[in-house]
Amino acid sequence: MMKKKKEYIWCLIEFPDGRKEWYCVSKLLRQALFLEKKINRYWKNTLIGCYINVSTTEYSHDHQTRLTVGRIEKIKILSYRSHDWHWTRNQFVTPNVLMII
Repeated sequence: MMKKKKEYIWCLIEFPDGRKEWYCVSKLLRQALFLEKKINRYWKNTLIGCYINVSTTEYSHDHQTRLTVGRIEKIKILSYRSHDWHWTRNQFVTPNVLMII
């Protein structure tokens, strides 16, 4: 029996200044999204246009980083993870909630 290759979810994030970067979804969030994928074939469409917290700098020795919110532009599933600080956090914000704040 072959071992299933691990899959990672990547999101193209657009920042408020217009810059775009790919971020790997955190482990906890990835697990939840793969569960959602099983019951919702349009799971990607649900996320595109939503906002998510991401780090914009490396984590310091005391585990601090700069955070910002970016909008999800695209989503893809790849067989490798990020080896640097390009990871999402676990907090989403939908556009309608952002307008209220």
